[in-house]
Amino acid sequence: MMNQELIEVDWLKGVKVLLIGHYIPGPLAAYLLKCLGAEVIKCEPPFYDYMRQLPPFIKGKKGKMSAYFRALNAGFKSIVVDFKEEGGVEVLKDLIIASGVLIDGNRANYLDKVLGEAVDNINPGIIHIPITAYGLKGPMRDIAGHDNNILSSTGTLSYTPVSTQGTPSIFSVQLADITSGYIAAIIAVSSILGRRNSNSNVEIGTVDASMMHAAFFLNQIYVAGMNATGKPPVPGRELLNGGLPNYTMYLTKDEKSIFFGPIEPNLFKNFCETTCREDLMNLLDKDNSKLYGELVSLFKSKKLKEWEDLLHDCDCCFTRVNNLEEAMNDPQIKELGLITEVEDEAYGTLSLTGFPAGFTEDSLQPDFTEPAPEPGEHTNEILKEFLSYNSEKIEKLINNKVVYKNKEVVK
Repeated sequence: MMNQELIEVDWLKGVKVLLIGHYIPGPLAAYLLKCLGAEVIKCEPPFYDYMRQLPPFIKGKKGKMSAYFRALNAGFKSIVVDFKEEGGVEVLKDLIIASGVLIDGNRANYLDKVLGEAVDNINPGIIHIPITAYGLKGPMRDIAGHDNNILSSTGTLSYTPVSTQGTPSIFSVQLADITSGYIAAIIAVSSILGRRNSNSNVEIGTVDASMMHAAFFLNQIYVAGMNATGKPPVPGRELLNGGLPNYTMYLTKDEKSIFFGPIEPNLFKNFCETTCREDLMNLLDKDNSKLYGELVSLFKSKKLKEWEDLLHDCDCCFTRVNNLEEAMNDPQIKELGLITEVEDEAYGTLSLTGFPAGFTEDSLQPDFTEPAPEPGEHTNEILKEFLSYNSEKIEKLINNKVVYKNKEVVK
């Protein structure tokens, strides 16, 4: 940004989001809404969000904080409430009444049990988005599950590359977690817009945004493919998972990984002409096994830098595989603002991912400067300003260990 004053995105200004959830899905959904201008209140139990305890940790003036937690919870306000206390249930109900959106990252109907009634009964106007593992109904609804449990159940892992142990490989990113977080954010924004749409007759209440919903949707094209083949996809044999020699990975002479993906004939032709290997065109879609062997040998004949120089102006979908550090320094990543540095008063200079979309005006940006909260850091503020509790009531709740202020939580 060329020394220009940044304008904070405020499209969701005035929207109050209550987050009761840990790990990735719920906080990610709330973080996306925060980036668009919403206010997020994070309600934690006395034993914290589990993500606070996951390494690696960044260290600074306030001790240490999980780097993962810092990334996913930046800009939130934290209140710690003990739901096991009678007064804690009252505080929870008041938080729900005061909120427009509830991101609920607990097991199915957990909050209904805590509250003694349905969330929708307490605040009929709230947009309630539970992000459970397996959904709000069905035989698995009460079972615990993490990202790869869900990907396993939905078949999504079954056609990933086979590991050295002979099992499907675990994805490097948490696909079910992340996708469900994005879908929950889409549901929240769509629900807000729907209420403003005079042409919509749909009543918005609870929307089930489970990880299983998200993970199975990732199979969309392969489910469609089974209509044609009658068979499930298998590792390394499908058009888009390594089954084509012109859409897969190769090694260079210096053992660097590259992805080669000219799935369109004209792009493959560009490659063949640039490398003076027009003979390979005769093998395309006719003898994939032989073509793969030829390409393995060809890419092994030069080092990565040599290939990059040779194919610099060749439109053929040739890409080096960056590690994350290399990607963070990639000129295109920087130009798009996908990596940003912020000064955290407690933890120093931090590198963060930018918002996953670009705005027409570079000066329009989410506020990435706000830190992640310490547990209960905003308890007093939330009770006083968000719930309009008086000082006497707040003090009583604190003394009775119904709520906790910053640094008073027992680990």
